[in-house]
Amino acid sequence: LHGLTSWDVLCCHFDPHPYFAVIFSGWLAFLTAYVPCQIVLEVLFDCSLYYYYYPAARGAGFLIEKKQEGAQKSHRPPFQIRVDWHRFKLCVSRKTESGRWVGHSAMVNLPHVDIPTEGIKHWPWKQSDTLRGWIKYWCLTDEQLEEEERWTKREEGKLEPARTAQEVDRSRRKKRELRAENNSVGRSLVGSAGRE
Repeated sequence: LHGLTSWDVLCCHFDPHPYFAVIFSGWLAFLTAYVPCQIVLEVLFDCSLYYYYYPAARGAGFLIEKKQEGAQKSHRPPFQIRVDWHRFKLCVSRKTESGRWVGHSAMVNLPHVDIPTEGIKHWPWKQSDTLRGWIKYWCLTDEQLEEEERWTKREEGKLEPARTAQEVDRSRRKKRELRAENNSVGRSLVGSAGRE
């Protein structure tokens, strides 16, 4: 439980966000479909199916794991596919020349796929620059977005002269309007977790 006490787990269930009710409902739905799914996975693919609950991340997920024989267990980890929906931190500021993301991060609550043995984590959010760009404008504050613009211009050698307070307010208003347009399309994906 990543260092959580029993009290911390209990508090996660009754905080202002009703995640636990949704997760518990998902578990009940999982139980109704478990037996037929497990039979199909066992017969066709020699796999097991599990339901996981992540109390600290306020989410849950399914885990499909390839069964291993006794000698295989000690050599390498089993092949797993995890389909999760929970909170995680995603760096959204800028990408360096080496391909690494640095700067501001956003806390998001999104569905994703993990395949640990293949090195895939939080797919497609960590692999798509376009998706990160959308999340950046949904989650970062106006001040953080302005800081990102200044950083980009500094790197490109295009520093702009100091602006008046009216120009700053006009720029922030324009960005809020742009974000409101974007939010009408995709805010439901990110939910309220982006500002936590």
